[in-house]
Amino acid sequence: MANKLEIEVSGYQEFAEIIRTLKRGRKVTPDMWNNLSTFKGYKRSFEIMEKEMGISRKNFIGWTTKGVTNGPPKFFSKIHWFTNQGRTRGFSHYTSKHVDEIQNFIENFKKSETESIEWITERLREYLPSTLDIPPTTMYLVFGSGDGRIFYNEATYDATLAYTIGFENTKGMMAHEMHHMIRNNKFGSWTELKGLKFIVTTLEAEGIADMVSSIHSSTLAHQDLPIVMMMMQSKEAYARVDEILMEVDELVSNAYPREPRHSKLYRLFTKNAYHPVGHIMAQRIEKCLGRARLVDTVGKPLEFIKEYQMSA
Repeated sequence: MANKLEIEVSGYQEFAEIIRTLKRGRKVTPDMWNNLSTFKGYKRSFEIMEKEMGISRKNFIGWTTKGVTNGPPKFFSKIHWFTNQGRTRGFSHYTSKHVDEIQNFIENFKKSETESIEWITERLREYLPSTLDIPPTTMYLVFGSGDGRIFYNEATYDATLAYTIGFENTKGMMAHEMHHMIRNNKFGSWTELKGLKFIVTTLEAEGIADMVSSIHSSTLAHQDLPIVMMMMQSKEAYARVDEILMEVDELVSNAYPREPRHSKLYRLFTKNAYHPVGHIMAQRIEKCLGRARLVDTVGKPLEFIKEYQMSA
């Protein structure tokens, strides 16, 4: 049977040439940017960035240019990685310093497409209900998206981030986002939910996807991209996971409490705590009740919480 998944990298040479042109202090012509948009991966990446992150194509081009020529924003710190401009300029600045190595990484990753797809498919089947099929999906490895993003049956993954986290973690990132896509296609996205519904649904969605694959700062191939600083918040949350889980227990034991009651927990989760907390919850469910019980909770956040309480 032919693979249902494919990894597409077209356009990386054109983007790398844009970066090299900026490094040489030369002007990138509109035709160079327009040509980039003729590649479906970059066209889709621009659409996803604007739709989900509020980054227009014009802003992306401007921030990328400033990132290469001027570096990150003045007084750059960890907090800037959570702003669109800071993230875009930081990534482009890093890309400009490692463009040759990143290009080689992309080429080698494409050569391993068959092996990577086999691994991704196997991991997905381990953590998806048998009623959910893996749809034909194109996974684009592109410069500029900053992370992994899903869009119906397509997904984009940032090439610079992939180079930084390494070969194995890139396969994991792809599998993680694919799990989100398949879950959302069946049960709907949770990103527009509010309050308690958002918290418990995100714990379920991210927790199980982290069982498919979870990236930790200690396993990065290259430690010099400041994206590590973002991941450190997850590391801090792992260290405090029992304390945070006590707050989760208190929260879910009181159905739909008033906002002030769970605002502290909500603030914790805005600092990237969903991944470690949901991951630990999913691990405990699998360890105590078995993987089948965990998989049965995909798309069912209340069942996920109940199974966790059974396992605690």
